[in-house]
Order: sequence, then structure tokens, then C-alpha cells
Amino acid sequence: MVELQAPRRRGLPRWLLYVGLAVGAFVLLGLIGGTIAFMATGGAVKVADDFFATDAAQGPAAAWAKASPSFQAASPEPMWEAVSHGNGLGAFKSTSWSDRSVSGATAELKGVLNLSGGSALPVTVDLVKGAGGWQVQSLQFANAGVQPPAGVAAPMVPGDKLADACRGILAKTVTLDTITCPPLMAVKGATTQCQVTRGQSHGVMKVTLEDVDSTGQATMDCAVDPSVAPAAGGQ
Repeated sequence: MVELQAPRRRGLPRWLLYVGLAVGAFVLLGLIGGTIAFMATGGAVKVADDFFATDAAQGPAAAWAKASPSFQAASPEPMWEAVSHGNGLGAFKSTSWSDRSVSGATAELKGVLNLSGGSALPVTVDLVKGAGGWQVQSLQFANAGVQPPAGVAAPMVPGDKLADACRGILAKTVTLDTITCPPLMAVKGATTQCQVTRGQSHGVMKVTLEDVDSTGQATMDCAVDPSVAPAAGGQ
């Protein structure tokens, strides 16, 4: 009587087993590294998110006050207000960070600012960590109309010159009793709001620099609140 033996099962080749172990270890190290980077930059992300949320909820001045001294030195408050208004940061809703890194007391975040209406503004934010924690040190918008200065202060248009220019622009349509404007960064797309009065009416006038040539001469638009002057406005 002949006994039949079941065929012997052959296991995976040893080399394939080693490859599988190596790939698994590589994936595990990647997950661990990503988790460590996520945890290390968590504080910086929270500060950056709060910076933009504050700008939208409380205004550019409140956000500027939270930035680092070097940020404030390179971008005085009126400049930051121009950058904020020029890029529509008042419509900020949330952030989506695609790349984050930390090296000692500095961190870099890259991603987009999600604005109301569905638009997204690419941004890179650099932060520095001091005794009081993380602070925004600099930022750069991609393809934005108004950029913060990179360490060199941009020229400013004094508030009284803005007021005089708008008086001339609006001369044929409306006469305003008073116009009070803050200084405005002399870059294309910069915008600000001036306080105006006409009789018993009080309101605002939006001033936008539509173009600035190499000599510093600007073309601007002055739009007065309709409650103050319904027909006012001009180029």
C-alpha cells in the first residue's frame, strides 16, 4: 500500500521577507517623524492661526500687537493695516497647513488662508520663540496684491496728503467738511479708510491706491459712504 504525502508548502523567500520588514520599518519611522513634527510645531500653528483670526475679528492693529518686535519694526502698524486690507484678511475663516517645520527657536509654516467666499490665499509664515512663547516674525503671500516689506520699510503716504488728494478727486461731486486719514503704504493695491463728515453726517471713505509709479506718484480711488454723500466717488 502506497501512502500519499501532502505537498509541502513553501514559505516566502527570505529576501522578500527582509524587504517587507524594511519597508514596514521605513513607513513606521515616517509616521513617527510626522507625529513628532506635528507635535513640535503645534504651538507655532496655534499662534499663527490666532494671529489671522485676531486680524479678522478685532482688526489689523490687534493682530500687529501680537507679532514679534522684528515684525513690528519692519512693518509698522499702518503698513500692516494696508497689507491686511489689500489682501482681504478681514474675510479670514481658517488655515490649511501643508508643510510645517521647526528648528530650535524658529518655525516655518506653509499653506493657505481660507477666506469667505471660497477663495484661498497661499502664505508662508515664519515664527520665532522667545521667553513669552511663539510669535509671528514674518510672512509672505504668494501672488498677492500687497506684500509686507521684507525688512525694508516701504514709503508712506501721509494722511493729510491722502485727504487733500481725495478732496481734489471729489471736488466736482461733493464737498466734505472734514477728512481724517491714516498714513498709507505707497504700494499698488494698498487701501485704508478715512473718517469724513458732511454737515451732520458722519461716515467713512475708502481710499485705494490703484497704481504707484517709479516717482511715487499715485493714482487713487476715493469712495465715500453713501450715507454721507450718495453720489460721491471718482478716479
